[in-house]
Amino acid sequence: AEKGDRNSVYSLGMMYIRPDCPGGTNHEEALVLFEKAASMGHLGAAIEAGSLHKFGLGTPRSCNHAVRYYSWISIKHDHLARLTRQALEFYFQKEYQKAFITYQLAAEAGCETSQYNAAYITEKENSK
Repeated sequence: AEKGDRNSVYSLGMMYIRPDCPGGTNHEEALVLFEKAASMGHLGAAIEAGSLHKFGLGTPRSCNHAVRYYSWISIKHDHLARLTRQALEFYFQKEYQKAFITYQLAAEAGCETSQYNAAYITEKENSK
């Protein structure tokens, strides 16, 4: 991360939002890292930065800032944005198999957040 690798910066940010990491969560530091990785073109970091702004974690809640990140994603990554939105719709409709497959497609196209979401669905289904 110190050498400016966007994937490393993003991964470090992910560590700061996990409650099981040493020291617990640090949303402020995670946001700084996600914004840095997003500025380098990292899609997952832009999604995470948007989410932190949307929910006011590590920063005052700002829909305007969240929309800025989500808009960048939709403009630069229209195909991935459509896939992740479709997967989310499937998830809300409780069509977990379709959601999983759609998240996997987005993950294979480079969306790391979709990879996490597919893993979450797998865990959820396996815990039944």
